[in-house]
Amino acid sequence: YYHTSGNKWANKFNWLSENRIGLWFGITVDIGGHVQSITLNDNQLDGTLDFSPSKSFRYLHALKELRLMSNSLIGSIPTSISYLVSLEELNLSWNLLSVR
Repeated sequence: YYHTSGNKWANKFNWLSENRIGLWFGITVDIGGHVQSITLNDNQLDGTLDFSPSKSFRYLHALKELRLMSNSLIGSIPTSISYLVSLEELNLSWNLLSVR
């Protein structure tokens, strides 16, 4: 959220609220409340991807789909994204990202 200018997103409904994460815009969870999908396509995300294992991965171990296409993300795709062991679909197209 913070690394991608979340306060400027087109839709940030419930983000950073005290509501269950499954009620946040673009988030889908399984029956156990584990994040299965993040879809924030064309949502005015602006900035870099930060997948610090200590910050993100303990919450995203069940993530199967990450879709962030058509935003303004810049920089390198972090190699730490490989720690998303359940990931089946990754769509980062139409951004300004590169691979190291």
